[in-house]
Amino acid sequence: TDVNKVDPSDTSNFIKTTHYTYDDSVDSNFPSSPNSVTDAAGFKQRFEYDKNGNQVKSWYYWEDPNDAGRSCTVTTITEYDDAGRAIETIREVNAVSGNVNASVVILSSTWYNEIGKVEMVEGQHLSGEEGTLSVYEYDQLGNLVETRTYAQASDYDVNDPYANVLTISETLYDAAGRVLVSVAAHDPCEPANGTENVYDALGRVIVTRRWADVDVNLVDLVVDGNVVGRKVADDADLNNAWDGQGSPPGGLNFGWTVDGGNLP
Repeated sequence: TDVNKVDPSDTSNFIKTTHYTYDDSVDSNFPSSPNSVTDAAGFKQRFEYDKNGNQVKSWYYWEDPNDAGRSCTVTTITEYDDAGRAIETIREVNAVSGNVNASVVILSSTWYNEIGKVEMVEGQHLSGEEGTLSVYEYDQLGNLVETRTYAQASDYDVNDPYANVLTISETLYDAAGRVLVSVAAHDPCEPANGTENVYDALGRVIVTRRWADVDVNLVDLVVDGNVVGRKVADDADLNNAWDGQGSPPGGLNFGWTVDGGNLP
């Protein structure tokens, strides 16, 4: 079979070309990852990595086509904890000339719980201000069962976590970790639609039902006297673990117990 070869020196043969460069010096933390990428339009972005290969910094130069005095360098910096997890990402905009003030935006801040799962994320905000806050709750098997979002971080009260909630979403699992019922983010003061999944003996979804005014009945997950998440009651079955408009079919028991009430 004949193969039509193109001359790489003839750029007219290419629709788009992206160039990558690498730092092969002995001081390079991660020589296998590019330290710059330039797209076909000439936009160039640079990168830095830590000794673990995490991208800690990226930056590019933005040139204002209408006002050179507003041209600037935009830098994104990510901080990691000792476990290599991203805990904060910020964006700095530094003026090239004195006509633009430097600014810092915190894109996100992340906290983790004792088992290494994301516990809270604060959204984009200016330094000294607040962003939206999302709080994630897990059951004793590590499944994400509830997400609450607050309009600002200070609205979250650990002693009254369901006050001031902006939106809430819930998911119900069976003992095999399959999603039985999911309710998308909604105003907790308003009824919400939910989706029920029905599985066959091989664990395949065979029916999906939509229900109105769905409520997943979760209770606190308490370990050693401390609330560490949310769960369905140990003796719950499909009839009392959730309800919606209509009569959910019963007979499927998905309750489980954990020895001593400890996390697995």
